[in-house]
Amino acid sequence: MDHQNLSAPVCAQISGGRRLVAAGYVRRAPQPQPGDHKAAALVPEQDETLRQERAQALADARPSYAASLLAAIADQIGDRRISHETVTGDLWLRASAAAVRRVLDGLCEHTATHAVVVAMTSRPMPRPGETNGEYALRLRDAARGL
Repeated sequence: MDHQNLSAPVCAQISGGRRLVAAGYVRRAPQPQPGDHKAAALVPEQDETLRQERAQALADARPSYAASLLAAIADQIGDRRISHETVTGDLWLRASAAAVRRVLDGLCEHTATHAVVVAMTSRPMPRPGETNGEYALRLRDAARGL
């Protein structure tokens, strides 16, 4: 190391550090060995394997109850017999009640309540003049985001 461009205190710290290392008070950082480049080459492969396993676990993961509830409501609202009609509050209530019975039946009260709260707070509000089919698509998008 060239000490000409360093200040006196920095040079003293460097020299003092060398003396401490030489005396055995401070350990040196491990130096790479000739065969270490192979181990370093495996790290990106291991990272890629971990990324693939995580992606597979996320793909296999079951959707949350709130997401299932929104998807069930979207199924009810997006029924092709009524998909061309404008969204109404009455239809929303009937679809919600049927979806709650279908998806949350048998769950403990706390879990069911939490799923309803999350689903209702994350649902998009219907736009004026929006058809049931259009709103069902937006509900499914919201369900995918949960």
